[in-house]
Amino acid sequence: MRKMVLAIVVLTLSANSLGREPATSKRDISQTAVALNNQSKSQLGVGIFSLALLAEAGPGHFFPKSMLEKNGSWSKYQELEKAGFVRLIVSDGLPDGTAAGTEFVAVELTSSGQQVRSALLKP
Repeated sequence: MRKMVLAIVVLTLSANSLGREPATSKRDISQTAVALNNQSKSQLGVGIFSLALLAEAGPGHFFPKSMLEKNGSWSKYQELEKAGFVRLIVSDGLPDGTAAGTEFVAVELTSSGQQVRSALLKP
């Protein structure tokens, strides 16, 4: 748990420094973004894009699986599940019985996922 909190603090500080130091080129910005993403992967087990998806997770949120596959989010949600931040529940249709024949995904935050989400969403 301490490692996770430390990793979030390091990522936040790194992200803050990105905004303070003017980059000399787009290449510098790209290199910094890649470095932050790699740091997130090494310390939390997921990339930055995956972390951003934690904000969308929650009770009562159902996503068509085909849409997640099409926009590239499905693999990122699987990455979050592998790291222990979410639990993915795939169902045929919605809980109210509508949309039968269409796979939907519910994304439930684990306690670790909730901690990361709360830390990232703090003002």
